[in-house]
Amino acid sequence: MKRGQATIFIIGGVVLISFLVFFFLFKGKIIPPKLGSKETNPNLFLESCIEKKTKEAIKIMAPQGGYINPEFSFKFKFSDGDFQNISYLCYTQNYYIPCINQEPMLIEHLKKEIKDYIAEDVENCFDSFISDLKEQNYEVNSSYSGFDIELAPKKILVKIYGEIITEKTGETLKRENFEVRIPTKIYDLAIVAQEIISQEAEYCHFDQVGFMILNPKFELNKFKTGDSDIIYTIIDKDSKEEFRFAVRSCVIPPGM
Repeated sequence: MKRGQATIFIIGGVVLISFLVFFFLFKGKIIPPKLGSKETNPNLFLESCIEKKTKEAIKIMAPQGGYINPEFSFKFKFSDGDFQNISYLCYTQNYYIPCINQEPMLIEHLKKEIKDYIAEDVENCFDSFISDLKEQNYEVNSSYSGFDIELAPKKILVKIYGEIITEKTGETLKRENFEVRIPTKIYDLAIVAQEIISQEAEYCHFDQVGFMILNPKFELNKFKTGDSDIIYTIIDKDSKEEFRFAVRSCVIPPGM
């Protein structure tokens, strides 16, 4: 019995010693996360800085036909909301005549609206990242050369042109031309809007029921006002994002 107990103690001692050796051997290699540490990855920093402003632009323009400040529009109030400026994306002032596409390059127009809205913030975010690096005792040489955006399925790409060279503790790192990805369905909604406008301009009609059967990820509402304008609202069912615009096409005179 005593010999069995001694064996157990020996095994226990070996296990304990092995644990201590392992602990001290790898202790220096285990780096705990630094609470409150600042971001040194430019893409992550710029994404967190730019995303809010970009989504703000989309939230403003999407219910207004893709315009931050609508010009060719009318005010309309749905029963469950406030007055909203709704832009005509296809319009004719004549009776019986199909509408004319007012924004044939809709995707390019949306890009410009978003780019103009976020331009100042993009440069400020770039400068803020440089300031953060300097606060972390990096030597920094940088240049900012502007940016561009690209609308793509399920996202917006913000491409920032610039160069950042950092030096710290003898290590130099050069990074340039950064890309921020912001999830949104604005491109997908705009593609649907283009299809509606194309059919309204050619046939004076769009079959929203048939479209939704073939494209179940979208909900499409078609509302006709008392002035013979049609308000289309396209909804992405997954993200709940909406795009709304107006059409005036093949209007029948009053009393006919």
